[in-house]
Amino acid sequence: MRMIYRWCGLVLLFALVPVVTSAEDDASPEKPADTKPAKKKKKNHIQEKYVALIESIPEGVYEGKATLPWRLYAPEGAESGPPLPLVVGLHGAGARGTDNQKAMNLYRVFFTGENQEKYPAYVLAPQMNRGRSWVKHEKGFKNGPYGQKPPREEMEAMLALVDETIQKHNIDPSRVYVTGQSMGGFGTWEALWRRPDLWAAAVPICGGGDVTTVEKFKDIPIWAWHGSKDPTVPVENSRELIEALKQAGADPKYSEPDTGHASWLNAYRDPEVFAWMFQQKRTDK
Repeated sequence: MRMIYRWCGLVLLFALVPVVTSAEDDASPEKPADTKPAKKKKKNHIQEKYVALIESIPEGVYEGKATLPWRLYAPEGAESGPPLPLVVGLHGAGARGTDNQKAMNLYRVFFTGENQEKYPAYVLAPQMNRGRSWVKHEKGFKNGPYGQKPPREEMEAMLALVDETIQKHNIDPSRVYVTGQSMGGFGTWEALWRRPDLWAAAVPICGGGDVTTVEKFKDIPIWAWHGSKDPTVPVENSRELIEALKQAGADPKYSEPDTGHASWLNAYRDPEVFAWMFQQKRTDK
């Protein structure tokens, strides 16, 4: 397996930029591949004023169990200074494709403005193609026996990409964080039990998983989010996973805003999420 780099000129643009303000990821977590004739291409979800910023971030394509385009933001001087944390963002259904931009745009809040000044970090955003998903979802996007299923190729490729990224860059392996929303929320819960040795903390948002797997990652700090009125992914998913963690002896954080599916807007606008996440560190690395 290999990573193919297509380096762009890295333009560091620092401005206080709010996280995505539309529910652009409000699609169902998984859809079948489109077999209908191609329609007129839709406009990119990214606001025009941010396109140059996203395009300036180095990109590449990971070739492994699956092909994943990716972008990796690195702060200025990151490769020569002290090792920095890595944030891995797992996008939802609305950011699927091959443009290698929409996925990175979802995590813009991590590498712009005050957050990057306070918490300098690498930010990795892989992207999967339409019709694919991080996990094979249960009917109705409910919790289920995911622990009994083999991993999707995209999950295996993502985890291998994270390993290679850590090896090739000046990243602190004790401070690797994962977050994702909707389909990416499912992916975050899945990544926790498949590779509990990898993560220092996780912020799964409006996702779901398998309550029988929590014993494997109960020692990892978790702050889950889910809108109480989510019409797409049942809020019971997160409630059940949090309760299972508590029953296993863990002390997870959980926020349930009075909103619909796009609860990532609430999560990524909360400065406490960043302060909490970046203070987490593994003690075994």
